[in-house]
Parts: sequence; C-alpha cells; structure tokens
Amino acid sequence: MHLKLLVQSTLVLGYLFATVGVVLAAFFYISGMFNWVFLIAFTIGINLIMWLVGPYISDFFFKWFNKMRFYSD
Repeated sequence: MHLKLLVQSTLVLGYLFATVGVVLAAFFYISGMFNWVFLIAFTIGINLIMWLVGPYISDFFFKWFNKMRFYSD
C-alpha cells in the first residue's frame, strides 16, 4: 500500500514541477532573460535524459506489475 502511495505522489509532484517549469520558462522567455535557442536546447537536453533513463523506469514498473497478484473478493 505504501508503494502505491509513493508512485502516485511521485507522479503528482512530477506533474506539478513540470507545470511550474513551463510557466517559469515562458516567463523567462517573455522577460528576455533567456533566448529561444537556450530554451530549445534545454528542452532537447531534458528529453534526451528522459529517453536514456525511461527504459530503466519502464522495466522496473513492468517487473513490479508482473509480480503483483490480483485477488477478487
């Protein structure tokens, strides 16, 4: 039960941080602190990291779901 809460909390916090990140990036772009080249390079860098780490996270969850047993009462 605690692992399920941990996964849900991680997803919610990840979504909130992503939303705040997008708002901050838009603010920095509009205010002129960052140019669009930096923001695109930053986005590509984050997506590259997600692409490299994503398969390991997927493998972890697939193994975890495969070990689960579902009981119908």
